[in-house]
Amino acid sequence: MFDVANLHQRLKSLFAIRRDQPELLIAQARAFAWQVPLMYLVVLANAYALAASHIHVAPLWLNIGLPALLTLACAVRSVGWLKIGGKDVDPEQAARMLSGTLKTSGVLAALFAAWSLSLYPYGDAYQQAHVAFYMAITVIACIFCLMHLRGAAILVTVIVLGAMVAFFASSGQPVFQAMAANMAVVSAVMVVILLAHYREFSDLVQSRVTLTQKAEEARRLSDENDRLANLDSLTDLPNRRRYFAELDARVEAARQTGQGFVAGVIDLDDFKPINDAFGHATGDRLLIEVGRRLRAFEGAPILAARLGGDEFGLIIDAALEPDALRALGRELCASLQATYDLRGVRAQVGASIGFCPFPSGADTSEQLFERADYALYHAKQNGKGAAVVFDERHEAAIRDMAVVEQALKSADLDMEMNVHFQPLVDIVAQRTVALEALARWTSPEIGPIRPDIFIGAAERSGQIVEITRLLVAKALREMRAWPMDVRVSINLSARDIASMENVQRLLDI
Repeated sequence: MFDVANLHQRLKSLFAIRRDQPELLIAQARAFAWQVPLMYLVVLANAYALAASHIHVAPLWLNIGLPALLTLACAVRSVGWLKIGGKDVDPEQAARMLSGTLKTSGVLAALFAAWSLSLYPYGDAYQQAHVAFYMAITVIACIFCLMHLRGAAILVTVIVLGAMVAFFASSGQPVFQAMAANMAVVSAVMVVILLAHYREFSDLVQSRVTLTQKAEEARRLSDENDRLANLDSLTDLPNRRRYFAELDARVEAARQTGQGFVAGVIDLDDFKPINDAFGHATGDRLLIEVGRRLRAFEGAPILAARLGGDEFGLIIDAALEPDALRALGRELCASLQATYDLRGVRAQVGASIGFCPFPSGADTSEQLFERADYALYHAKQNGKGAAVVFDERHEAAIRDMAVVEQALKSADLDMEMNVHFQPLVDIVAQRTVALEALARWTSPEIGPIRPDIFIGAAERSGQIVEITRLLVAKALREMRAWPMDVRVSINLSARDIASMENVQRLLDI
């Protein structure tokens, strides 16, 4: 059964301006910006050639007057399209221009067809054949130029070809009747090709849109992944990776501009007892609040990042003198020391800060962080809750430490290390009841080294385990000559009991 409603819907879609596909509208408009003026140029050139062949046989109003009026209408439409040719057209403007072309193409096609057929009665067989040739060649040109707007192309073909076939089929001239039949077949094939080309054009535009959307989605996902990769998920502060990338960028920028800045490291004091007493959830809430306070701090332009645990990094985009830095540090410490209300738990922590300015304190991002961390270590060692700025004294201590570490690595510890005993005396019984074994080191290169210096160096290098074993062995050899009731104590490093292997080797000694 013939479906009239479906046919009507399909015909309607052929002549529709697809406002639901803005990218297609824009692509059609861009193609038409040069195709429509070119089409009018061909139509008018053919029209004036036809008028020239009838110049002496047809009335001037018909031969010259009507083509002049049609030329004016074509010029107006061409100028409209040429104006948008070099611009980025928006979908609404494209829809208006395409809709105008669809409407005017039918009107102009009817006017040109009527004008050309009105010349047929004038002139001889050659001039009549020129009319047929004009209509045939012009409709072919219009089909090609209007291929990106199938509704306009079909409309022009139906009007011009319909008028031509009807007129010449009824002319009684077999040649013209054959020409009309040929043109009907050729035009029908061209319309089929046009529809296939339009589908390919529409699919190509849609595929480009899809690719663009996928590219945009990929870019959005990449940006989101990059954001997440550089963000601490708990505090929403930049993470360690982002902090060091920003530190590298600041160093490069400062080298070019000469503008100084400051790197800082914050460590919370007494955070672990709160975490242990109230649980990790409370500890996490405290860290979140610390991040919020750092973001809200208004004392200076600061980038704050969470480096891990309860340690935070700072980048201060200002060249501050040491006194100003210490004052800023006190303000930051005061802000972080204020009481935290953590869902029914009131807690208080302190904060210690180490600062290192660029370029006076260090000239690379690695040195900046290491020296800010060294300043933080001194802040922790000297009572906590303070800000320390890295300076020349710390620089000298680092150099001395480096010398000690190098000497320690090349030392013959068995020969250079000896044991001193600190007695514990019972003053009532007036006798020694115990002794503490203490390691002492005299380097042949740099002389006697303070225990706190070489033990710290040994802790960092891992040699403390070797020193402890040496100390135990020497102390036990000395004890062989002591009374059996005299005890000895030996200080152990955390490294000495970090593994069962280390413990077992001490027991073996």
